[in-house]
Amino acid sequence: MAARVLSGRGAIYTATILYAAVATAHASNISFEFNDSGVLPSSQGASYISGPPEGFGPAESSVYSVGAGLLHQNTLPFPGTYEYYETTGVIDHSQNTTLTTRLKVISSPKTADGVGVGIGVTDGTRQFDIWLSDNAVYGQGVTQLLFSQNTTDDFHTYQIRIPANGNTYSVSVDGVERFSGNSGYLVPGNRIFWGDASSGNTQGEADWDYVRLANAGSGTTPGNPTLPNQCVHISLFTTVCGFHNPIPGWTDPPFTSGFEYELSSGNFTQVGTPPASFGFGPVELIVGGVDQGPLNPGDIFDFIAHGLNDVSKFSLTGINPLIDVGSPNFPTAFPTFLDFAGSPDLLTMTTIGDTTAVPEPSSLAVLLASVLTALSIPFVRRRNRLTA
Repeated sequence: MAARVLSGRGAIYTATILYAAVATAHASNISFEFNDSGVLPSSQGASYISGPPEGFGPAESSVYSVGAGLLHQNTLPFPGTYEYYETTGVIDHSQNTTLTTRLKVISSPKTADGVGVGIGVTDGTRQFDIWLSDNAVYGQGVTQLLFSQNTTDDFHTYQIRIPANGNTYSVSVDGVERFSGNSGYLVPGNRIFWGDASSGNTQGEADWDYVRLANAGSGTTPGNPTLPNQCVHISLFTTVCGFHNPIPGWTDPPFTSGFEYELSSGNFTQVGTPPASFGFGPVELIVGGVDQGPLNPGDIFDFIAHGLNDVSKFSLTGINPLIDVGSPNFPTAFPTFLDFAGSPDLLTMTTIGDTTAVPEPSSLAVLLASVLTALSIPFVRRRNRLTA
């Protein structure tokens, strides 16, 4: 079936790409990271779409490039064309969907035809999208102003959240919800897309740090953990990873010999270690400086049952074998199960590789805040994931 491209406004063209119907679409967790210079998204599993007519637009290498850990988009020299990326058949509408990107707009003028920098999800029936001009964020193919936003001053993290089986979506910027409402934008196809998807007189220039889709019930199993929104490398031995608006479940930070876990509000109720099949031995649970004893593979520790009712911070140490936190291709993971009470807006995991390098409590608060605000600090890069 042909999918109709309705995005960024401009003219409407019928694309010749094939898409999977809702019944055959499979839930996916996909992460496009631009760590390797010269490796474009088309070499990571995405399709490059250009036109009109489709296939006869500017070449990928004339519009996009990868370097310094970023995907650079520049469609300013090409008015009246579209140049974007998509991955099809990856959305299961019966699952919660989260699409997250971090980018800085360099120039994206709003014209009568729309905007040239956008990202979105089509679930087979509806499209949930955002379009970034220099000073605002639009939705529904740029037909609706969602909110004002300076998109050019710095890198910002934009997140689209779609509830399972829902027709609504929310949009947050740097962890703060800025819009919540209905999507009346009816578009066939099943895909995620990003770039300049408008075929009208719209152009845009932007630097994309990453594009991440979570749609396979991430966090429900140790083999499919939730990944952090951001990791800030503080020193040789210390990395702080942040999970914005966390939900209970399995999480997967980078690696070292231990982690300190902390909630911005609320209290931990349980912590669990990965099964023995992940290849890790026992770890030590430290709460308030007191060793609570070892947790064996597959254990679940109940804080409340042990009389620990107000735990907002604890550590797991002695993770073995060690894995290089800086390696983009490490083969295994140490997912951790976390359950908690309350509605924290931030969960942080701080690596413990050398206890002399862990910040003092007074400076730790500054570091936790930096996870949300210091978006110009390079991330600690992780391996790409493309799993169904």
